[in-house]
Amino acid sequence: MSTCFMPPTWTDPTRLQDRPGRINNWMAQRDAGSAPAMHVLALEDSVLPVVEAGLVDLVDDGYDVAKGLTLTHLPGHTAHQLGLRVDRGDARAIFCGDALHSPVQIIDPEVSTAFCADPRIAAATRRGLLEDAVEANRLLVPAHFRGHRRAHIRCNSAGFEPVFSCHPGQTEQAKE
Repeated sequence: MSTCFMPPTWTDPTRLQDRPGRINNWMAQRDAGSAPAMHVLALEDSVLPVVEAGLVDLVDDGYDVAKGLTLTHLPGHTAHQLGLRVDRGDARAIFCGDALHSPVQIIDPEVSTAFCADPRIAAATRRGLLEDAVEANRLLVPAHFRGHRRAHIRCNSAGFEPVFSCHPGQTEQAKE
């Protein structure tokens, strides 16, 4: 039981967590004293109460949440990060969480943040996301982009560039 137990706010929905899972990884780091304090607080405040309430199902990469919604492994930022790939008719997107933190990482996928567990793998994951976004015309939806929060990706002579939507049907190329 976590030290500051508060019952989960939502008791009906089930949360999905990858297997063997980030939870076990963070708990091991917490127990070894090697996890950053802010991660320990988040684990104990927001994650463990949900696990202890029995509201977490462990799933594998490729798990179909629903028709056209598939979990996909996006390692690098953390070893076990999952994204949600959307393939529903003409609608294609990837909700990629922390795989990208800034539009700069679209222009230069080799740029990592201080929080990437493995910068080399994180860069390879970003490059794969960007290549897929171009090839499948997939909307890229990271967790931390400010402003437009999502982008289509296209190739240019230097590599990749974001195309941000302003309003439905309109686009504005990102300013470098």
